[in-house]
Amino acid sequence: MTSPKLAILLRQVGRRAPEKAPASETGLGAAIEQMIDQAVEQKVAAAQQKPSAHVQRLLDQQFNKPAPVIVKQLPPAPKTPKVIESVVVQRDELGRIKKMVSKPASGDGPTFEMTVAQRDENGHIARMVMSRVDDDLPDPSTLRT
Repeated sequence: MTSPKLAILLRQVGRRAPEKAPASETGLGAAIEQMIDQAVEQKVAAAQQKPSAHVQRLLDQQFNKPAPVIVKQLPPAPKTPKVIESVVVQRDELGRIKKMVSKPASGDGPTFEMTVAQRDENGHIARMVMSRVDDDLPDPSTLRT
């Protein structure tokens, strides 16, 4: 007692399943079939053999569970950046930003300078170059080489 839809599906699957042609027991077809069967048996036997110790060790390393991470093993959190006290903005003749210089609040951090390097066709900033400017570095001309 099957439903009509199930009967239709069974017929369609039956049509799709390829029917194997009857193989003759002698001749070229039988020789090819025998060669195929031998090759399949060799492949199955090779796959069922236990892999070498080196291969087994590599497989074990790949599929072992990862070691649990303990809180003490985590690296320390990165320090928060210094608070910026002032940002000086220089503008060009059209009132657009040309250069920005930022200084830290405590005075002991680095000073950064951002210069506009490229603008698009609408005048918007497309690329800025940021450089670190440290006032406490010595003048390069006074250094001996």
